Amino acid sequence: MQQDLNNLKAIAKAFLQAASSHQVSEGYDLYVSEKFVHHNIHFKSDAHTLKAGMMQSAEMFPEKIFEVKQCIAENDKVMTYSHVRLTPDDKGFALMHLFRFENNKIVELWDIAQQIPESIANELGAF
Repeated sequence: MQQDLNNLKAIAKAFLQAASSHQVSEGYDLYVSEKFVHHNIHFKSDAHTLKAGMMQSAEMFPEKIFEVKQCIAENDKVMTYSHVRLTPDDKGFALMHLFRFENNKIVELWDIAQQIPESIANELGAF
C-alpha cells in the first residue's frame, strides 16, 4: 500500500512538535508504532526509554522552540531539518531526523544534531 507522502510529512512534523513540548505521550500514542525502534546514541533503542528522555527534556526546557525548516519524503521515509532552541535566547542547534513509516505510523527513527556556535564562517548560516 502506497503511503501518502504529504500525510507522512504532516505526521513527522506533528510528532516532533508534540515530542518537543508537553505532549510527548500524546505524540507517541498518535504517531508511533508498537514496533518502534530508534538510533539515538544517548538512549537504549526502545520507545519507552526515548519517550522518557523526551518527557524529561520537555520538563527541563519548557520554553523550547522547535521549528521544522525543511521536510522531504520518499517511499516510506521522511527527513526533517529543524532549528531547536532550548530557550528563546539560545542559538540552538540544527537537528535532522529520518523517519521510517509503516501504515502511517513511525516504526524507526534516526537523528543527528549540530550545535550552532556563536560565530560561524558560513555567511548563509545554518538555515
